[in-house]
Amino acid sequence: MVDYLMKHKGLSIGILVLCLIIVVVCMVLMQRQQEVTAEAEFEAIVLENDTQLLVEPVEGSPERNSSDQIVLHLPQALDTLKPGDRIIVGYDGEIAESYPAQIFNVAFIKRAPEATEDSSS
Repeated sequence: MVDYLMKHKGLSIGILVLCLIIVVVCMVLMQRQQEVTAEAEFEAIVLENDTQLLVEPVEGSPERNSSDQIVLHLPQALDTLKPGDRIIVGYDGEIAESYPAQIFNVAFIKRAPEATEDSSS
């Protein structure tokens, strides 16, 4: 085995360098995901929460001009959300123009405050 490695020293070094590059790229991508700052936010209604979180931006939000449905890519599932829930989504301001549209860098998701009904009848 040692003889093989000595004969193919260039190949061994190439494989080692490739592995190091892959590790560095993965670390950079993971760090970027953790440092998402909310440059924009919008209110939406949860449509689906299965393998992905599909939402509908509320009428009047600028995100609604991109699409009536947006997939939110999250690092982990949010099991507490169910269809019909009203949420506020903070993200980096970038929306992938597909159908449904996609947001890859979500900074936060929180429940929207409940609308209070006028009880002064």
